[in-house]
Amino acid sequence: MVFVGVLLVALLVASSPAFAQTSPAEAESHFKRGVAFYQEADFKAALVEFKRAYELSKNSRLLYNVAQAQYQAHDYAEALASFETYLREGGEKLPRARRAEVDKEIAKLHARVGRLTVRSSVQDAAVTVDDEAAGPAPMTRNVAVGARRITVKKDGYIPWTQSVEVASGDDRVVEAVLEPVGVAAQAAPAPAPHPAPAPGHFPWEMWTVTGVVTAAAVTTGILAVDAASKLDTAKGRLDVTDDELRDASKRVKTFGLVSDILAIGAIGTGVVSLYLTLRVPSRSEPATAVRVTPWPGGVSAAGRF
Repeated sequence: MVFVGVLLVALLVASSPAFAQTSPAEAESHFKRGVAFYQEADFKAALVEFKRAYELSKNSRLLYNVAQAQYQAHDYAEALASFETYLREGGEKLPRARRAEVDKEIAKLHARVGRLTVRSSVQDAAVTVDDEAAGPAPMTRNVAVGARRITVKKDGYIPWTQSVEVASGDDRVVEAVLEPVGVAAQAAPAPAPHPAPAPGHFPWEMWTVTGVVTAAAVTTGILAVDAASKLDTAKGRLDVTDDELRDASKRVKTFGLVSDILAIGAIGTGVVSLYLTLRVPSRSEPATAVRVTPWPGGVSAAGRF
């Protein structure tokens, strides 16, 4: 780190005459702040100061400082570009030892970058790589190894974004297909809302009938049991007459028959009541209408189900 700092100061002295062409005091001030930031390992701040000094002085030797700060900030693609520009602008003026040193740095950086080409279905769409402007599409540039986030935008089109992994030495080509805003909206219509379910109608009438028929079946069943008990008692009497036995037997048969019929009716009306309760009618179907008609020994149900 001490060697780098001394080297930067040496560059400052060597490049001072060039500052006089524009704003020497301001350029030299930015350069000195860049040296201080670099020695404090604040490489991003140093990079900003070195770039400003280069913009003001246009001294190509400052590109070496810019490249070193970019390298330390892990911006390998930009460091490679700065080193190459440094050699190109320095030309034959650069000492042989310095050129050899930069050539080694460039070879090292080539192993840390890959080549990325971004094309677009729309001409001159703006391309950004990791949220940094990269120019209009189509564009080709070196990028640092790793996952790079590419975004392609143009007014009137939906922004296109994709993450691309770039390995050392890669030459990746990415094709961005942009869709007009209006076309995309037509291609994906909003789903139709689900119709609200029709309000249900609880079949109180059928449940009432089911309750009444069930109660009647239970009642007649009890009467049938009582009649059977009385028949057994009559059979045990010595003074019982044939007419009494016939009447008692008739009551047992009558109550038993009615009880069986009502039990079957209770089961039937219960099934209908349960069906009407669980069934969800559609909007196009008419409302359920049931007419219950009692008759001797049972009931009848009629209507729309």
